[in-house]
This record gives sequence, C-alpha cells and structure tokens, in this order.
Amino acid sequence: MKAVILAAGLGTRMGKLSEKTPKGLIKVAGREILYRTMKILKGEGIDEFVVVTNPLYKEKFEEFLRKNNFRYQLVINDSPKKGNGYSLYLARPYVSERFVVVMSDHVYEETFIREALKGKGLVVDREGCMYRPSWRETGKVCQHNER
Repeated sequence: MKAVILAAGLGTRMGKLSEKTPKGLIKVAGREILYRTMKILKGEGIDEFVVVTNPLYKEKFEEFLRKNNFRYQLVINDSPKKGNGYSLYLARPYVSERFVVVMSDHVYEETFIREALKGKGLVVDREGCMYRPSWRETGKVCQHNER
C-alpha cells in the first residue's frame, strides 16, 4: 500500500523557521516530524510514499527521503496556494489502489494510524467513497473559556 504525503505548503505562518526548511522536516526531539510518521507507516506495511511538495522544498525532501532510505515518488505542486485538494489531485497518477493520506507536518498517534489503516478511522478511497463511523473517533476539540 502507498501513502500520499501532502507537503506543498509554504509554511508562511511559521515565519523564519520555515523559510528554508519545510514544516514537516523541522526537528522535534532530535528527529523530523515527518520521519516519525513515515516510520510508523512503514512498520504498518506502507511500502511506498508519494510526497507532494513545492519547487522551493523539492531538494530538501529529496535529500531527506534518500538519506532515510524511503521508497518514494516526488510530485511537484507548482501552485501550492491552490491547497491540499490540488496537491492530492496531482498525486492521482501515482496511486491506483487503496492508499492513505497524511500531512507532512502533523503528529499522529501511533494507535490512530494503526486503526485508520484497518479502516476504523476516517477513510476515503480513490472513488471518493467515505466511511465515517463517528466524528468522535476522528478528532476531539476541548473548549475552555470560549476558546
């Protein structure tokens, strides 16, 4: 199975931190955010990664993927302002069966990934069919003082 990794954003809200480094490659506790996600996915049977990024970060992602011996296809989104939907659309030619989509800069609980891959989380397939057992299973929001 493949994983599509959406990583085409410019990270403008991160300011200088993401001027030269994509958000997913920023290190937390000594490792890139994306490394952890990819290692978990690889351990769960994902054998190839389709990484969609922008021209500015192409070389950074290529270096990261090669250095860590991930099997990958790199897709360039020349119009990152079109958003994640467009990035996913660009990945279309590289997936033909069931696949998983993750964001390069999100930290996922290992249990969530494992359950989602079993089809127990929010799952969307290539034809756009959606399985959503309960919104409680896919995300939680805690409100405190109207925030």
